[in-house]
Amino acid sequence: MKTALSSAKNHSTSVRTARRVASSAVRVVSHRTTELASIRELVRTARPHVAEVANARGNAYLYLYDSFVRESPHKDVMRIVEKRFVDFGLSGKVIRITPFTNCRSLIEDELRYGVKTVVIVGNDETVAKVMSRAADLDVVFGLIPIGKKGNDLAESLGIPLNEESCNTLAARKIELLDYGVINNQRFFLTSLHIKNARLRITCDNTFVVKADKDNVELAVSNLLPSSIQGAPTGLLHPQDGRLEVFIRPQVSGVLSGLFNRRVYSKPSVFAFRRLLVSAARPFDMATDGRETQESSVEITVASKKLKMIVGKERRF
Repeated sequence: MKTALSSAKNHSTSVRTARRVASSAVRVVSHRTTELASIRELVRTARPHVAEVANARGNAYLYLYDSFVRESPHKDVMRIVEKRFVDFGLSGKVIRITPFTNCRSLIEDELRYGVKTVVIVGNDETVAKVMSRAADLDVVFGLIPIGKKGNDLAESLGIPLNEESCNTLAARKIELLDYGVINNQRFFLTSLHIKNARLRITCDNTFVVKADKDNVELAVSNLLPSSIQGAPTGLLHPQDGRLEVFIRPQVSGVLSGLFNRRVYSKPSVFAFRRLLVSAARPFDMATDGRETQESSVEITVASKKLKMIVGKERRF
């Protein structure tokens, strides 16, 4: 009899315990279900904001400042420029570059974070510094030209100087432009110049010009008119898939000896896609204003590869 009562009591206890466990399990499941629903609601409401942030990052601007733009003659202009960046919704990351900055690596790093527009703040030298290694990157380039001198490229692109250029940047008129490629390694936008060298020039494998003395001047033009004296003006075609080369040999004779100076003939101009220039001795070459010494160069054109923000008053 005692054994039966004890067994019944144990059974009753087991039932109550099972009910408590089941009740607790129901509460846990209910709590987890509520928690899961809350998380789903949070994700749902947050998704548009996440997309908005991603979109903003996708249109981010990177500003490359030359060191001189922070100097005293330009401080007031830069304050206005930076205020307009904010007013126009063009704010972005600012990086100051120096002659030792690897602009290509810098831009490539920022592209991974969604940068789509790189704005060069400086002058022609700043543009050459950036573009000589980075012109082939898949990004839109803009220009804020600072100062009254050394901004010939801005004029060619139709971009006004200083704070007025912010309007052009905001309008975001993009053109696809050609640029020059040297030895498949570095790039130039405006011009290339070789002076007084004994050159052998092969143009598109169609004809060869060979000098017998150090008496040939050569210039290649793209976004700026040729620097060679006597070259025809108005030959800016940075969207035709070709570059223009100007060749001017020295004239020997009475005039040259009489005035003890070099006298050149009228330059000849040819359009090309590939130009080979070589010499027995190294020659000085200026590319977008930057000088190097070369003995052989191959110059080709990258047709409509550069995405550039331009103004209404551009020269092409």
